Amino acid sequence: MKKLMILSLVLISQCGILHAQATKAEEIYSFTRVINSYKWYVTQHELWAKEVKKDKKDEEAWTNYYAATRYAGRRAETEEIRLEWVEKEEDVLAQVAKNIPNTFAYYYIMSWAKPVYAAQNPEERKEFIDNVLKAHQIQPENSEVYPELMNIYEVYAYNPTQLEEISKLWKKSAHFTPATFLLAHNMLNGAQKDAIILTAGDNDTYPLWVAQHADNVRKDLTVLNVYLAQIESYRKRIFKKLNIPELVGENKSFEEIIQHIIEHKGQKTLYFTSRSLFNDQEDLLEQVYNVGLLYQYSEEELDNVSILVHNFEEVFYTDLLMHNYYTSEWEDLDLRMNNMYVPGLVHLYKYYQLINKTEKAEETFKVIQRLAQHFDYYESVKKQLGIE
Repeated sequence: MKKLMILSLVLISQCGILHAQATKAEEIYSFTRVINSYKWYVTQHELWAKEVKKDKKDEEAWTNYYAATRYAGRRAETEEIRLEWVEKEEDVLAQVAKNIPNTFAYYYIMSWAKPVYAAQNPEERKEFIDNVLKAHQIQPENSEVYPELMNIYEVYAYNPTQLEEISKLWKKSAHFTPATFLLAHNMLNGAQKDAIILTAGDNDTYPLWVAQHADNVRKDLTVLNVYLAQIESYRKRIFKKLNIPELVGENKSFEEIIQHIIEHKGQKTLYFTSRSLFNDQEDLLEQVYNVGLLYQYSEEELDNVSILVHNFEEVFYTDLLMHNYYTSEWEDLDLRMNNMYVPGLVHLYKYYQLINKTEKAEETFKVIQRLAQHFDYYESVKKQLGIE
């Protein structure tokens, strides 16, 4: 089988643009939007600590103080340091409960610290769900709680009406940049009818769900996050819809879940949004093909180049990749999301070179250059393409 060179989306997703160290307290954004350095979060932790001391009822200060503490721990370089931040995080949570109980910030922070999927029993699950619902009740147009609301109505208390309502609110909030939302539409529209799309994280799951429920786009597709699929009750419902036999047990790894889907998916086409889902599984690497934005599983050799070319030429909207139509508030996020096009564009460039469509090859490289030049892997891309 012809092996196709595919750039690692894991590497791409981890490539960020470094920000200068802050000297004032700044709003802390989710990792799904901005990723800063460990030192930056430590500094912000110290700065926001001063702000909450000034006004112990300041909900915004508490939210940012907690976020800085949480993300400092997530960015810690050693396990020992991480555990120190876990203790600090617990201390902040106790202070939040003491100083701003029954507020939006309190319920939001608690829903963030104790996501529903982490519940150990039905009582905890009810408590965690109540935190989300109460936060939403206090500030229904605050998009920060929408991810957990989507999880509740998709995973724990399936409710298509609520999913549509939250999706429309989320889209209206402009939480997603045009680039992110367009990427979601392109992913969905590049899949075959009734296919299964396996996702790995927030940015390749929620935008697809929102596009399906808010815009009624490709609702024939099943978009399944493999980590949420580790929840047995949710997996049971999805598998029943797909005519896949049950996989019994709460502690199934995502590798086991993927293998079970492969063995029982029948005639349905299976896609992955990210190489992180199969990068460590040698057998899968031989059976997964880049078809533009998604990676298609096939046990037989697949002419993925023809599919990929069709998607880029006939299906995908790509104007935002080539032109600056707006100034993005989240430039780093857009760069990271748009880099999901790069592996497919590399194949497209090689195809145009092979058939001597020099002008199209040059246009394609300009897009690759525009998307990849900000990242360390750009030099390796040029080497792959034989460009100095």
